[in-house]
Amino acid sequence: MKTALQYVSGLLLFLLTSTVVGQSGDSIQQQNNEENAVQDPTCSLDEKALEERKNTVLRTLKTKATETEKINGGYKFTLPRQEENFQLVTSIILLESECCPFIDFQISAAAGSRDIAFSITAPDSAQGLLDEILSPDAEEGAENQKAARAEFKIKSDLEPRP
Repeated sequence: MKTALQYVSGLLLFLLTSTVVGQSGDSIQQQNNEENAVQDPTCSLDEKALEERKNTVLRTLKTKATETEKINGGYKFTLPRQEENFQLVTSIILLESECCPFIDFQISAAAGSRDIAFSITAPDSAQGLLDEILSPDAEEGAENQKAARAEFKIKSDLEPRP
């Protein structure tokens, strides 16, 4: 079984080896991200695969998060500093980088803190997509609409008719 340190080390190694520095000193990856940000960013997953992603790792992220905060450009999730949460965050970064190369990720595990801060941000043109997949209200939206309709129907049935 790998330790959290091994997962974080592996992630850092992946990030370091996937960023190539050009002659001008600019990161080629950074240039590609900026080019992707200028275009209309879209997820390359089809509808079925996107639903599956939302119902697996992204739902797990939202469930394990002790706090979810809307931040400038995206969302910040606070998770307990546990090995399984480092694995979850690492897997999300690797999966989402494949289909959404315009998304930026930031992990913070401050000294003395018992939490992991995991931020997911994207260009303004992709905020609708982030809201759709990451908003704590996204899953509850459809359920709340059904509940509100049912509550309205019950109230309507109970009210006296003229």
